[in-house]
Amino acid sequence: MSSNKPGSTVPLCLLPLTAADTEVDFLHSWARWAGVDLRGCGRFYRVNGFVRGVIGDDSAPVRELTRRVLTAMDSPTWVEPEGMRENLCELRAVHMRRWPEISDTVWQVVLREDA
Repeated sequence: MSSNKPGSTVPLCLLPLTAADTEVDFLHSWARWAGVDLRGCGRFYRVNGFVRGVIGDDSAPVRELTRRVLTAMDSPTWVEPEGMRENLCELRAVHMRRWPEISDTVWQVVLREDA
């Protein structure tokens, strides 16, 4: 009898990767809503023209997106869309409760890039 079930399991849990893509999606959407210039930010995974995450393991577009949002927030003319900070913080808090090891991974990447 034939089966479509694979002979082995996925070597890692994909849920944290999906969570990270969701954070990129939300941050990009809020940045666009706030009027942050996103041209030339880099390549993102898109569905129907909307950012849904990163392509492969290239975090450069996410770092650039984050830099642009933080720069915009430091501007004296910044007008934060209502609910933006709460939405992003709540999403991050949920993900950090479920996968606290993500924090260690993020810091390893940041420290390696600063070296």
